[in-house]
Amino acid sequence: MPAKKVQGVDELRRELKGNRLVLLFIYDSRRNPERYIKSFMEYVSRRIESVQVIGVDLSVNEGFREELGVKSVPRLRLYLDSRMIWEQLGMFYSYGADAEALRFGIRESIRRRGISLRELGVRIRL
Repeated sequence: MPAKKVQGVDELRRELKGNRLVLLFIYDSRRNPERYIKSFMEYVSRRIESVQVIGVDLSVNEGFREELGVKSVPRLRLYLDSRMIWEQLGMFYSYGADAEALRFGIRESIRRRGISLRELGVRIRL
């Protein structure tokens, strides 16, 4: 699935409710290396099946900060059935290291809930 970039809080809520698995990339384009984050987000969206990848730029809408309860960015969050099940604060800014951390985070957070990636139709090729 291609990555989406949401513009408002209501759109974010719809995406969380409308998709079984959602991976959020939360960043602030005024403060973070936006080019790397967007590039990595697109890379991930092409290599993970059955997970909706969504970019949330806090500089676009300050309502995101309150809705998500975030003070520092970048951070990644994985949602299963609209509930956050995994979070990573910060990035390594290296595709290899970030991909490994993400692969491990997704796999282990789902496994801890007694669900297999196969059951969810998730395939990770990072």
